[in-house]
Amino acid sequence: MKRQRRFLILFVIIFLLQIVTNLGVEKKYGNPFPGIFSIMYFPKGPALEFVTGGFKQFAADLLYIWAIQYYGHYEIQDRYIYLRHIFDIITQLDPRYSDAYRLAALICAVEIRKIDDCALYFIEKGLKNNPDNWELAVDGAYFCQYYKKDLDCALKFIERARHMKDAPLFMLRWFAKIKATKGNIDESLAMWQELLEKGNPYTQNVARIHVHDLSILKQARDIKRLVNRYRELFGHWPKRLEDLRKIGYQGPLVDAEGHPFIYDPASGSVTPDERSLWAYDKIIKKFNIL
Repeated sequence: MKRQRRFLILFVIIFLLQIVTNLGVEKKYGNPFPGIFSIMYFPKGPALEFVTGGFKQFAADLLYIWAIQYYGHYEIQDRYIYLRHIFDIITQLDPRYSDAYRLAALICAVEIRKIDDCALYFIEKGLKNNPDNWELAVDGAYFCQYYKKDLDCALKFIERARHMKDAPLFMLRWFAKIKATKGNIDESLAMWQELLEKGNPYTQNVARIHVHDLSILKQARDIKRLVNRYRELFGHWPKRLEDLRKIGYQGPLVDAEGHPFIYDPASGSVTPDERSLWAYDKIIKKFNIL
């Protein structure tokens, strides 16, 4: 134990001396120490484990603090080359260090725009070692949706996150909203109805908006299916929606707000009146839900 402690003290001294040297060079020459040299003193992961002994978490904290300082030096042009190497060492020393995974993934996504083999690499590695950390899964969903533009990828991470211990209620709201934008109206509506019944007051208010609009979208979709059925039977689109009575439809042709659905007899399209929608008018056009 004493030997390990000596090794750790020596490691910390060398580490601090290196930082002081870097700062001295920067002060003297006006430029930070070249990136290729500033990480040469990093030993391999197994060597660090041996040197730090029972103080691996302390060493991980020390390297994490250094990494924050290092990646804050935007003058170092080649600093991202060693990103995976540095954070792999940190997370090898402390596999439960969720902040290290999250920071590495954030740098990957925001600064170098590498998602699959960088940001999601650290997210998956973090989830492997921290299977109940919903924050890591949320980060993965965010990177998928807003940087990778992949809703299926986002849904997979949200699905994992929402079943984890202590996962917040907004996970269900996020999941239901993406389901709707992908055209899964029935599934999304069922989830919002559940939140309307069981959620807190804020969630209920949000759910009420979605249930209102999705119910109208579902009605428009069902009428569109009847329009398709009419064409199968008669070989042409109905001239007006009232013609659907000929095939037995007795339901309403207006929405919950009393507005008739907009029908195009040239294409057979059925869409809600935008005045009836509280939130989905722009979403319909953007994601082509119907």
